[in-house]
Amino acid sequence: MQGVGIDIEKISRFNKSYKENKMFFKKIFLENEIKYCLKKRKNTAASFAGIFCAKEATIKACANTVKLGLKDIRIEPKKDRAILISVKKLPRVSFLSSISHSADFAIAMTIMLPKKRDYKET
Repeated sequence: MQGVGIDIEKISRFNKSYKENKMFFKKIFLENEIKYCLKKRKNTAASFAGIFCAKEATIKACANTVKLGLKDIRIEPKKDRAILISVKKLPRVSFLSSISHSADFAIAMTIMLPKKRDYKET
């Protein structure tokens, strides 16, 4: 493990609808993340909060390696509940992440794994 990050946010920070506040959402989230959250009609705010937490947790996990902005990080929730994280500035690094939420809060934890190495046989 090279780094670990955790973040918790109030879901109410994301209660304004996307249509009311597009600029706010577009400053933070990539298009694929916005589409994913808008599909979650019952839990749109919780989905946005969870992905935001995953981005913040990833920034913290990478803090000793590289300075990141929110849009440098791509979060892709998968159908099997797995989360794929990719970082533009760290294309050869793997991450493990978990997102959860209650009625009021979202939380995420991200672990930055050691860089993948190319091994040559000698």
